[in-house]
Amino acid sequence: MLFDADGVLQSTPAGRHAALAALLPPGEEDVEEFIKEIFEVERPALSGEGDLVRDMQALLLRHRSTAAPREILRLLNTIHVHSEILDIVGRLRASGIACHLTSNQMRHRATFMSEELGYKAHFDREFYSCDLRHVKPSREYFQHVLDSIGVPPGRVLFLDDHEVNVSGARRLGIRASIFQLHRGVDNRRALTELLSRFGLHVE
Repeated sequence: MLFDADGVLQSTPAGRHAALAALLPPGEEDVEEFIKEIFEVERPALSGEGDLVRDMQALLLRHRSTAAPREILRLLNTIHVHSEILDIVGRLRASGIACHLTSNQMRHRATFMSEELGYKAHFDREFYSCDLRHVKPSREYFQHVLDSIGVPPGRVLFLDDHEVNVSGARRLGIRASIFQLHRGVDNRRALTELLSRFGLHVE
């Protein structure tokens, strides 16, 4: 099985948007544009390119912010892990099903997720876009994963919260489905029911 990270097993805690906005100087009104630019600056880093700290510094200067790039990186690493999803991953692995993490991430965040959040212990393999130098939904990304795990695509199930990534996987013959975390919903039950439709039953 292949699991995406953001939106599938982890989510953004409430308050991160406000915390990023607080990095702007008083009177700066273009908060939404600032946050949009943060993720645009991050994009090259997803495939292991560019100088993220330099580019974040330039962004802060454009918005007349005195914050340091590390403050943005720290806030991007504020992650809520959904333990009920990780529990299902553990149960699948215990039943003999290999589970791999497949996520578009910059190096700073990938390292945090792997080591600080402990994903390297929860998954058989981790496939971060910054390491592969390719980003989902590219064919190269999924082909690298398939070649690495050595499993025919028809025997692989991929879960992601974005249709474009699900479609990209399907083009290579991977079984794939949308799964999205939702507040106020029994996400464990939702995932269990989805897996059962693919013949995977989690006790």
